[in-house]
Amino acid sequence: MRCDTEDQMTITRTTIIVWLLHSAVACADTADAEGDGDDSAETSTSTSTAGGDEASSTASESSVSGPKPDPAYDCVEPSLSVARPLSGPGYDPDVGLVDPQESYIVSTTQILPRPDKQADFLALAADSTAAADATPGVVAISLAIEPTCGFARTISVWRDIPSMLKFVASDAHAEAIARSFEVGATGRVMHFEVRADEMPITWEAAIARLADVPPLPQ
Repeated sequence: MRCDTEDQMTITRTTIIVWLLHSAVACADTADAEGDGDDSAETSTSTSTAGGDEASSTASESSVSGPKPDPAYDCVEPSLSVARPLSGPGYDPDVGLVDPQESYIVSTTQILPRPDKQADFLALAADSTAAADATPGVVAISLAIEPTCGFARTISVWRDIPSMLKFVASDAHAEAIARSFEVGATGRVMHFEVRADEMPITWEAAIARLADVPPLPQ
């Protein structure tokens, strides 16, 4: 779920850790995803309401009051390090999309691990990583770290929301959920729809989408 600030973190460890976050926080997106229907083009953990200025002000305060603003998110990473370029059964970096379709679902996460819980990250995330890669409907995955700010980030691309939810329902995901905030300090997640001509999704696009999403409540 979160990333380490220590310079010694290896690519292997990063790969496992970032997928733990995806497992642990993706379920926060799931409730919205299940009820989206045609409005599922974009969903985040933030809350929107309709009404007058007073109602909008209250809603705005409410959407951020659960997860308090974390100063860790004020950090601007000067050098994102990509641990795994976007790749998977549905996207080959050298060839492009495999069996292309009109649109895809993209889930993106940002996580910050507790430095003293690295062993727990590794133990929990190994199964979660394998489950995500093996889930039918996964198109591609990319993993990155912010070496200065200490975050890890994930991008996962899915053929549809049911495919994403199948991963969410996996045993490995359930185990990660159970211990998510024990081993992670903070994190946020969202999913959105992209057209085929917007693939491959870039890190710049994913980071921009996630920038205004509040962290998950602890």
